[in-house]
Amino acid sequence: MKLLIIDTTKLTAFIVAVCDELNYVKIIPETQKHSEELLNGIETLLNGAGVELKDFDAVGCVTGPGSFTGIRIGLSTVKAFVCANNLKLISGTFFDIIGSYVKNGTVILKNTNTTCYLAQISNAKVKNSEVVEYSKLDSFKSASIYALEQEHLQNQLSYINISTINNYPEILASYFVNKFNKKQFDDINSFSPYYMQLSQAERELKDKRNDKETK
Repeated sequence: MKLLIIDTTKLTAFIVAVCDELNYVKIIPETQKHSEELLNGIETLLNGAGVELKDFDAVGCVTGPGSFTGIRIGLSTVKAFVCANNLKLISGTFFDIIGSYVKNGTVILKNTNTTCYLAQISNAKVKNSEVVEYSKLDSFKSASIYALEQEHLQNQLSYINISTINNYPEILASYFVNKFNKKQFDDINSFSPYYMQLSQAERELKDKRNDKETK
């Protein structure tokens, strides 16, 4: 079994190639643009693993939440790979992926400088997700809160006890391998991004429409 997994939804991008029992990982740091470095990163990773795109059985993609631009880059790249190489498609949200590892707790992911995406996980299932201001996280102090090491939220929110997840590529590999083994494949025609809020351009357009309606 060979899987290629792509996550460009965050400031840090992750590419994982699962080749039988070996995992190959390429991380694109937040200082580099996903749009410029993703294909180069994939090529570097595949060369290191000694495989080509046509050798893979499926491509896995994280559909959100996160950066609007990053999500679009990941989904369009995956669609192109699937169509060009007749590969199976597997998708998952960040919260579902982390939920498979955390099982029970609260997961947060950076959105803006003042807000984060938050999901409550119970028995490995996402029970609730929302956009929350950091100042409102006080109400979750009694919960077990988890965040990726690359998000640096444990520094920004030092007043809250956050458990750092530092093995995200391994969690990605485990999640998508499990879905592959269960044959939980997606139809490319229904493959879509997971947005939790409107983009800035959409919010501005909505505000303009509301202004016109109130005049």
